[in-house]
Amino acid sequence: MRKNKKYISLAVAGWPLKKTLSPDIFNFFFKKTEIKGIYKKIKIEKNKFSKKYLNSLPFDGLNITTPLKEKAYILSDIKDKTAKKIKAANILLKTKKGWKAYNSDLCAFKKTLKGNFKSACVFGSGGAAASILYALGELKVPIIYCVSSNGKKTANYRILKRKLKFSKFSFMKQKNTLPSADIYINARVPKASFPDFPSNSKKAIFYDINYGKSNSFIKKAKDLKAQIKTGEEMLFMQAVKSFEIFTGIKLKEKELKKEFLRRF
Repeated sequence: MRKNKKYISLAVAGWPLKKTLSPDIFNFFFKKTEIKGIYKKIKIEKNKFSKKYLNSLPFDGLNITTPLKEKAYILSDIKDKTAKKIKAANILLKTKKGWKAYNSDLCAFKKTLKGNFKSACVFGSGGAAASILYALGELKVPIIYCVSSNGKKTANYRILKRKLKFSKFSFMKQKNTLPSADIYINARVPKASFPDFPSNSKKAIFYDINYGKSNSFIKKAKDLKAQIKTGEEMLFMQAVKSFEIFTGIKLKEKELKKEFLRRF
């Protein structure tokens, strides 16, 4: 933490990073506190994201987004206990001992999930999907389906399966037929495609952790006239935790969230 630091330089790193609310959120936080700072966007492809590149960046802290979360964890010098659980990081803090990795995806997702679910279907195979699976395990959702377009397992699939002790944990390649679930959670890139959902899915919740423009996942949910939740709130909760890690300042979460999210 950087307590009493009056100026801070931050950035969000990912690819392709065409649309992100992170600069808006952090500039909003800067205005609400005595902290002065800058917040930039860094477009970096996964295969170019190296230790040398990371160490060359002139920032106090980074927010990490798709597709760099697992690699950010690997490149970090110190790991927070939550990041260790998931093997993925969405926050990197520059310290005297090197870059420290944190994961706020897990707690942010849990804070935004309301309801008692008996089954969940998660789309994705990266760091965000791993965080969501871990959160569902901590929330004791008994039946989990994890769907990947390419059949790739999440970074620590075997660890998740062993530690979380779901009644049923199935990992499957995306096919024409999807399982029925109480909630469908999309942790894939916005341009991803989806097959048709079961007809009884109109009773389910469709939670897309992306935000902004509509995508195939949202369109399918609208066709079913199902309940839809998008990722603005989760992003905001991640940012609140990030700001606390970067500055040492604990924000008035509920009050600021209500004010910021009015625009959506």
